[in-house]
Amino acid sequence: MDIITLIETIESRINSYWNFYTVVIFANAGWVFSQYGKLSVITAILLSFGLVLFFVANLSSQKSALECLSVAREELKVLQETCRYQRLVKHYSTETILYRYSGTFVLHITVDILLIVVVFMATE
Repeated sequence: MDIITLIETIESRINSYWNFYTVVIFANAGWVFSQYGKLSVITAILLSFGLVLFFVANLSSQKSALECLSVAREELKVLQETCRYQRLVKHYSTETILYRYSGTFVLHITVDILLIVVVFMATE
């Protein structure tokens, strides 16, 4: 079933966005903590601006991928009645993480704000 492959591909893309986001968060947090008390205000402003751009791009990419995933699952539900692998189709057409987009948004924004606060706390 091509639609199941599509769902797996979209899930993989979402995981890649989270992996990239995690690396950026930890790399920046590590660097900021190593510079704690030494960052100039202009550096904090520039770093925060760059982080906000990254956060918006990452979150919008995740939103787009989650919307595609939702559509693919709806398409699979339509095919469920005509498919001989109904249990498999039911599994793939069901969202396994409740409130996935809301949770993604809240977690993303919370961590984003926390990192920017830390950046400004690290200034001279």
